[in-house]
Amino acid sequence: MTSIRPSTINKKIGSTHFNDNTELMVGYLEGKDTTKPYERIHGLSIPCGITIFVVDMRTYPDKDYWVIIGRILKIDNQHNHLVNTVQPFYYPRDSFMLANNASIP
Repeated sequence: MTSIRPSTINKKIGSTHFNDNTELMVGYLEGKDTTKPYERIHGLSIPCGITIFVVDMRTYPDKDYWVIIGRILKIDNQHNHLVNTVQPFYYPRDSFMLANNASIP
């Protein structure tokens, strides 16, 4: 599946936002612009894959930007202490895809 961005979300899922509890795969620090001074997750300085449940989302489609607050379900590195914590994720710093088992109403 391809990445979902603010400019493509409505075409891909029929909405301008992900509903709460939607399961997403996040490419942390794997977005199109990782150089801006976005808030970093404490202790994570290298790109990695993270699976989250959406807790809250704010979209700014006119600025090609969004903020997703998500609960970490799984992380692809040694930072297992972050599992079950709630963290901020941003586009364009991070990349986003629907998880294989995610359902969109």
